[in-house]
Parts: sequence; structure tokens; C-alpha cells
Amino acid sequence: MVGSNSTNEVERGQEVSQEGLLNLPPGPYRRFKLAAGRGATRTHAHSPTAGVWKRIRTLKLAQLLKDRRWQLLVVLRLLVALSSQSVIHPDEHFQNPELAAAWIFDYSNTGQGPLKTWEWLDQDPVRSVFPVAASTGVVFQLLRLVLGPRQSELVCLPEAFFLFLLTLIIDICLQSIARSNTPALVFATSPIVFAFLVRPFSNSLEAILLALTSFVAHGILTQPPSKLHYATYGLVTSLGVFTRISFLFFTLPLVLAILCRELLSRSSTLVRTATRGAPAVLALGLLSTVLVSIDTYYYRGTLSSKHWVLAPLNLLRYNVATTNLETHGLHPRYLHIVLNWPMLFGAGLWAATAAVLARKAVPASAPKVVTKRKKKGKAKVEAIPAKNLTGLDGVLLPAACFVVPTLLLSLQPHQEPRFLVPLIVPLSLLISKAFFLSTGTSAARRKYQLFWSLWCLHTILFTLIFGYLHQGGLLPTLIRLNESLRSNAFDSAQSVDIIFWRTFMPPRHLLVPLRSESVDCPFISWTEFTQIIYPLLISATPLQVTIKDVAGAPLSELLTIIHNSNSSRTLLVTPAYAYDALLSGNIDFARPLYGSRSLGIHLDMDRLQDMVGVDWRRLGMGVWEVGHT
Repeated sequence: MVGSNSTNEVERGQEVSQEGLLNLPPGPYRRFKLAAGRGATRTHAHSPTAGVWKRIRTLKLAQLLKDRRWQLLVVLRLLVALSSQSVIHPDEHFQNPELAAAWIFDYSNTGQGPLKTWEWLDQDPVRSVFPVAASTGVVFQLLRLVLGPRQSELVCLPEAFFLFLLTLIIDICLQSIARSNTPALVFATSPIVFAFLVRPFSNSLEAILLALTSFVAHGILTQPPSKLHYATYGLVTSLGVFTRISFLFFTLPLVLAILCRELLSRSSTLVRTATRGAPAVLALGLLSTVLVSIDTYYYRGTLSSKHWVLAPLNLLRYNVATTNLETHGLHPRYLHIVLNWPMLFGAGLWAATAAVLARKAVPASAPKVVTKRKKKGKAKVEAIPAKNLTGLDGVLLPAACFVVPTLLLSLQPHQEPRFLVPLIVPLSLLISKAFFLSTGTSAARRKYQLFWSLWCLHTILFTLIFGYLHQGGLLPTLIRLNESLRSNAFDSAQSVDIIFWRTFMPPRHLLVPLRSESVDCPFISWTEFTQIIYPLLISATPLQVTIKDVAGAPLSELLTIIHNSNSSRTLLVTPAYAYDALLSGNIDFARPLYGSRSLGIHLDMDRLQDMVGVDWRRLGMGVWEVGHT
């Protein structure tokens, strides 16, 4: 067993090999003399919490917090989170904030309120309500306490800020696992964090929980684990499964690694292994029972129901049936590897492959390599004893955590890129092990510069397209319409039909106004009533809003819907360039609601050809009041 002094020196030696990844100093490296095995082995009496508190005390977070590069990237992440108004997929709203808004805010007298999609149907719901309540539910409740029952057009900002704070958990977990800033810097510069993780996807919550699970699992694999270690692992795993059933795939390699560690231990027996794992099983079972009870009470209205709601199991059964997936689109089973991997991870796949090949070329028992530069363009390699390579600070386990979930997810014929978002956690650890990020030879420096150039360029382009342009006119239009509906901009209209064409399904909690507050009318003069109170009464009159989402319906179907509208006012929301090309001469009456300038830039990936040659002022969304004679 390595003594405590030796262990610290090995860790410092590893920091030398990893902390110079992004900024190789011009001077020589400091040489650490490592004496593995020096000193007597001491036996400590561990309390149930001793291992956990020791790990918390040894976290070198100050090393990360003082890194100017990381600080700059975090500020940039916050700016992107607060300024991005694109929509990557409708589920980012309908799997989280749309439901939370229906709980917290009151839409009872404004026609259609927030939409409850098929996933939340009472018969066989496939989503657990706790992840929603613990994320955007908390944010909206705090917002209501601060602003009262009034609706704010800035409802997206507190939500984005909260998710930004949650992403910092991943940075901290990566740094604490590797004892190096490099994985956190890789993660902080990835396209995943800017485009996906600052949005209320269930996949974003899944990635955060995977980082926490990886942190706890690494502690179990590399230190004498306590009961609290195992119990914590069980709790986080339960939260992950009830967030998305696919969490089982992402955590499977970690579970197998922990099981192998226990079974291959010299002092291990089946009874001892079962005893050590009992806290994890009990914690997982206890929390799962609580979450099932919450779901059952929410969907059934009682805990005495004969049919308990097992949302993760319902989702698993739904996804197993190919006939169910046909409504969402079927893809070839190689799509994740052939298309989604390169699109999401880009040059990171090259660096990860280099790390695996370098690890394959060097036996696991071989020492790690640290380079000491003496002269420009030259390097001297010194071997130092490797630390425990069974954890996530090695290569094999992060590689397994990246490949195995991908293969398991590929068994399902419905493959969306966001399903792979949690893979950024093991990939960041794996990329940091690429040899050209830790050596100072001329060839390695060229690859080092090439990798970071490609990686950052990929992130910039990906963030620009999916963080700002993709369906980028929808949210600005919803916010603008919400202002108009709340300010009585439609005069005496009692009902409004809002038709959306060639857009994603609009999240209604950002569009529909909340319940109007009552107006108190004391005894006053007629003049005061007509000048003050009557306008307030008019503005407080409930406006019935009906939303009709026709998606990409044919033009003839759209015209029929417009012709059959019986509301006081009918509004058409569609890309301005689509209106100019297809509708300008086919509608009897059309008045632009917000002038000739469109809102945002609305990139429709399914109809890119429609945007070719269009005036930039018509690339966004437009709103028209339409009618028929």
C-alpha cells in the first residue's frame, strides 16, 4: 500500500502531466521524486462518513476557481444561456417548463393553458413529475413569490440561470475526479454545454446526475468506500432513472466496475460483497418507492390506487415497441455512431481515440509519462509510477462509459442527437488523456494546436446554429405576442385564434396570458368611472386564446383553417419568407401586426432551400392578422 506522502507526490506528478495541457510553460518542469511504497502502511478506523469527508477536503476546487481560462468560459456560458432564444427540439419545453408553469401559474380564464403532451397522460404516463418539480418547478415558484401572480416576459431568464448553475456541478465533478483542470476545460469549451445543457432538456438533467454518479463511483473505486458512499450512489442512481430510463445505460459500466472491484478483491466473499452493496440497494429502493408514491398521487389522486404509476417502466415498454416509435420517426441503428457522434463531439472523437490507442500501446502496469522540456523543440521523458488506474482517472473506464451506452442506445431505431448528451462527461475525461495534450514534443504540439482549433471552431459553429438560429424566431414572437395579449392590443376582441405554420410546436406557457386580477370598484363619480375604471374593466376581460399548430401542413389545409376560423381575430404566425413566397396572394385580408421587419432569424433545417436569396430582413418570423371576405 502506498503511503500518504507517496500518494500526494503521485497526484502532484499527475498534475504536472495534465495541467500543462493548455499552457505549456517555457521553462523546465519541476522534477518530483516519487518513492512509491515509501513509508509504513497505516491502518485507519473509518467512520461511515470518514471517506466522504476526506474526499471533500481533498477536492482542489481552488485550482479550478483560480483558472482564468475557466472563469472566462463560465462567463461566456452564462451569457449564452441568457441570450439564446432558439429552439432545438420542442421537448426542451414540453418535458419540463410547460408542465411546471401549469402547476405554478393560473391560466384558468384565458382559453387554452399550457399543453400536456402524451407523455403526461393519466392512463400510462411515462414521465416522473419529481425532476420537473425539482428543477423548473422550483424556479417558477420562486418567481411567483417574487413577482406575485403576474406573468413576466422574462420567465425564461430565471430558468436559464438556474440551469447554468446546475452545469457547474459537472465542472466540479470532472475536476475532482481527474485532479486536473483539463477535463473541466474540455467540457467548458464543448458544444454540448452551450447548446444543450443550459436548456431544460431532461437529457441535461440526466447529464448532471451522471456527473454526480461518476464522482461517487470514482470514490468507491479508488478509496476504501464507506456505507455513505454506496448509499449516495444508490440515491443518485434512483434520481437518474426517474429522470430518464436511459440513465441505466450510462451508469452500467460504473456498476460493473464497482462489482468487479468487490468480487476481485482478495478479501471479498459473496456475503461481504452483498453486505457492502446493501446500502446502495436500500437507498435506491427507498427513494424509488418515494418517487413512485409521488407519481401515483399526482396521476391517480390517491395512494391507495391498485395500479401504481411506474413511469420509468412505462417509458421502457413504450420504447420497446417499434410501432410506438414510428410516430416519432424511425432511423437506422447506426445513426448515433455515423452521424450523431461526429455532429456532437467532432474533434473530440480523434482525441479520445488517441487516448485509447496510447493506453493500448502501454501496459496498464507501465508508468505514466511526464515530459520535461530542456530546450525548445526537445523533450525528455521521465517515467513515474501510475496511480490507481481502475477509476475514472484512467482510460479504460471512461472509454467504456462512452462506447457502451452508445451501443445500447443504438438498439432503439429512434435516435436523436440529444440522447447522447450525457456522454460529454466520460468523453471530457477521455480527451484529457490524449498523449498530444500532455507531451511537449514538436509533433505533439502541432496536434495539440490542431485539436483545440478544430474543437473550438466546432463549438462556435454549433452554438451559432443551434443556440441562436435554429427556429430562432419562435420565442421572440411568443414573447411579443404575450405582451400584446396582456396589454389589450386587440381592443374589444373576445377571442383570438393563433395559427402556427411551419414552426415547432409553440410552448404555450410563454404565449398565453395569465388569469387577470379582479378590479375593485368603490363608489365613485361617473366621470371617474368612464375615465379610470371602465378601461381597467375592459383590460381585465378574459381573452379566450386558441392555439392551432398546423406544423408543416399543406398550403390548402392552412387556407381552409383560416377560412373556417370563427374567432374575433385570427393571427397567423409563420416565417416571413414562407408568407412572401406562398401566402401573399392567397389570403383575402392580411395585416402585418409588427410591421415589415420579421422577428429573429428563423432557421428551418427541413426547408433550407426556402431561405436562399431571401432579404435578411425577412429571415425571421412574422405575425399577420388574417381574415376572409
